[in-house]
Amino acid sequence: MPVMITEFGVPSSVGLAHHGPLGRDQGGHTEQEAMRIDADLLRIIHAQGFAGGFVFEWADEWFKFTWNTIDCELPPDRRQLWRNPWTNEEHFGLVAMEPGEDAAVTVDGVDAEWRTNGSQVIRESRGAVREVRAVKDEAYLYLRLVLDDPGSWRRHPVTLGFDVLPGTSGGLPGLAGRYPQADYTVVLGPGADGRALVRASNDQYVILYGKARGYFEYEAAALREGSGAWDLQRLITNRPLTVPSTGERLPVESVPVGDLRFGTSDPDDPAFDSRVTWAAGDVLEVRLPWQMIGFSDPSSRLALAVRPDGALATVAVPRIGIAVAAGRSLSVTRGYSWDPWQHATWHERPKAGREAFAEAVRDVQAE
Repeated sequence: MPVMITEFGVPSSVGLAHHGPLGRDQGGHTEQEAMRIDADLLRIIHAQGFAGGFVFEWADEWFKFTWNTIDCELPPDRRQLWRNPWTNEEHFGLVAMEPGEDAAVTVDGVDAEWRTNGSQVIRESRGAVREVRAVKDEAYLYLRLVLDDPGSWRRHPVTLGFDVLPGTSGGLPGLAGRYPQADYTVVLGPGADGRALVRASNDQYVILYGKARGYFEYEAAALREGSGAWDLQRLITNRPLTVPSTGERLPVESVPVGDLRFGTSDPDDPAFDSRVTWAAGDVLEVRLPWQMIGFSDPSSRLALAVRPDGALATVAVPRIGIAVAAGRSLSVTRGYSWDPWQHATWHERPKAGREAFAEAVRDVQAE
């Protein structure tokens, strides 16, 4: 009887839904890695004598959801209007469906596009942070920072604070008491290290899976509003379980999506990585997935609020408050707002590494 494998493949998303055997994880791959794995799987299917196989899939699908981000994408009937790099199911395609009719920003540390991409100047000064610009698309909030000393991030951190929700954090990490209204923060440097943090009192991962469901121990005092505690952002990838055949108890698993990648998002660069968050050169460029800064639906300017019992709600956000600290020098910007949108714009881009999959198709057809 002929057997057809009707779905195989791995996604090139920032987020990850499950770890897989032999490194074939459900997310977290570069585009090049995903194409190589898809090619390997096609050759295995052919070698086993199956009738054929369908790679999943031709093009990325923004409307798709997955179990570890679906609760944070509210309202669900607007999910197709924005792209979530943390949702692995949106990134299985051989063709990337990129936001915007053209790329708003290429994150590479070069600012050539910023004068013509519709960005807003939200801060100008003669201090350590000379200028801050902001612009958005259906996937990211982008920031461009002009520093008085362009290489200062190599020696001390550049800290971004985002005021999205009512409430207080107690101050930015490493800057206790300063910009206490921040709910999310991104710390870049020293060096190429970057971290995305959430105030503990609004940490969906800890409150929902630690406090409400008891999957792991947590520090109760950190969850009090204004505690000053910050958590690295994480995605759950497996609930705790007991193996029926052995009785072995396996703990909860998660991935640190708050560990940010430094590099380039330029597809024409040999070092291209679609998962990159920030780059530095003449300027410092950052692109932040909407869920990373707390939005449940950027198209209607709604943010996610986590109640103490783990219940999730949405809060309207007229404007994001944004502050930037270079070392200990803090600059509070005018913040950023945008018009809600009812229609998504996009453009297609064949994914990097696609030739590896095309070669596998040619090989199995030739045999």
